[in-house]
Amino acid sequence: MLDFGANWCPDCQILAGVLKRPAIAAWVDQNFVVVALNVDRASSPTDPGERFNNNMDIARKYGVTIKAIPAVLVFTPEGRLLNGDNALVLGNARTLSGQAIVDQLNEWAQHS
Repeated sequence: MLDFGANWCPDCQILAGVLKRPAIAAWVDQNFVVVALNVDRASSPTDPGERFNNNMDIARKYGVTIKAIPAVLVFTPEGRLLNGDNALVLGNARTLSGQAIVDQLNEWAQHS
């Protein structure tokens, strides 16, 4: 699982906090390898769609353009992207319960 975010992003901080809760972290560790990727802000984007300037090449490699964070890309063990069309489903983490986040992750885990 690639977690695109930044330390200045409130929703990114909330998502990271949920994933670190002991009961949730144990389950996440059993089902995913989480790689946190800092996107940072583009100081003066030439294209309004290019809001971030770090690690975007990784998302583009899989045909995904990240326009908001947090964005999560989930892969099968073989490297097949499972959620390219809904990478932002956890993006509004402040409105989601910890259980809702786990439920979404579990849905993706079941398809891997």
